[in-house]
Amino acid sequence: MAIYYFDVSSVSRSSGKKSASSVAASAYQNRARYTDERTGTTYDYTKKGGLYYSGILAPENAPESLTASPVALWGTVEAIEKRKDARLAKDFKISLLVELTPEQNKALILDFAQQAFVSKGMIVDLAIHDIDTQPHSHIKTTTRELTPEGFGGKVREWDKMDHIMEWRELWAKVANEHLLKAGHDITISHLTLKEQMKEALEEMDKTTDLEEKIKLASKAIELNRPAMKTISKKDWGDPKFQEIRKQEQEAKKQILKKAKNFRIKNTRELREIQKELDKKFRPSKIYKSISEAIRNLNNKITDSKLNNILNDKLDKLNETIKSVPDKIKHSVEKRKIKKENKERERINKEEERIFRETHKMDEFGNIYNKKEDKQYQKKNNELIKQQLASNKEKDETKPKDKRKN
Repeated sequence: MAIYYFDVSSVSRSSGKKSASSVAASAYQNRARYTDERTGTTYDYTKKGGLYYSGILAPENAPESLTASPVALWGTVEAIEKRKDARLAKDFKISLLVELTPEQNKALILDFAQQAFVSKGMIVDLAIHDIDTQPHSHIKTTTRELTPEGFGGKVREWDKMDHIMEWRELWAKVANEHLLKAGHDITISHLTLKEQMKEALEEMDKTTDLEEKIKLASKAIELNRPAMKTISKKDWGDPKFQEIRKQEQEAKKQILKKAKNFRIKNTRELREIQKELDKKFRPSKIYKSISEAIRNLNNKITDSKLNNILNDKLDKLNETIKSVPDKIKHSVEKRKIKKENKERERINKEEERIFRETHKMDEFGNIYNKKEDKQYQKKNNELIKQQLASNKEKDETKPKDKRKN
């Protein structure tokens, strides 16, 4: 299943680690042998393995002296940075998507790097590792503006948290676009599970559609779980960590199953109650049943703050529930004579017949207008074709990126 992992840090001389040299960090990333001319130290990672792709991406105005190779780029950076605590580069580690092929993942990360960094004036040193096992990308970006002569001043804007959050959100957006393009009906999110759950509960409060409330409640159940722990490559072969991941995946599978069952069961019950309501005018039953079903979420939500939020929403829902029977009762008392009721019943049956002929229900209980659904599918396919054609046209017309082969 697609996962979201997006880590941002800095390559800094003050770190005291191997990453204190941008040349060393690039050598590791590119599985290469580079010498840092500033210190005279040689870093050799040619035997490390796992490299699928590496290359340099740069704006059009980047001098060739900086884009000839990674060692040329970072050697220049090391030479111009004089401070002993200088921040030499921004460092990104991003998980790629196991649902995509190697070439699709490559296209994805290059697309993201172009939008996020190159378009802002950064030079990008990019590599893809472990494409068949734990596909991920390492990206190093420059921290200074570009001038015709080389580097100018530091761009402090790139260090702000708002900018980092924009990159995190952009990665989810671009990744989801590529998943859709590849025919996958799944998405990733830059939000934490708790943030996504809170968002679902807020949407529950906004909607007045009971079926939509059920869907959002189901989503909240899905998200009410701890995030999977990150397991490093060196620990991945350890049976202990493999067992941890196996248990996490099984727990997640069970939670997703509960969420699906909740959605299907309550949607089915809702439709049955709605049919009964149409026949016998007992509106309180539908609200009571759905209210109790949603309230059962209390047993599934462990976060106290989110629990309080949910309780507040259910209290408001109950206030609405209590007011409905009286309103409906008043309406029922004013019903017309028996003849009019029979006529209405005949009309309802005719409308139901027409509705059944013009609508369909999917496996999750969602109802669609056949004609509108067909038009939507046709329009959606046309939009995808247009997007693919547009992307192809852009790829054919834009200048080629300067990358290391």
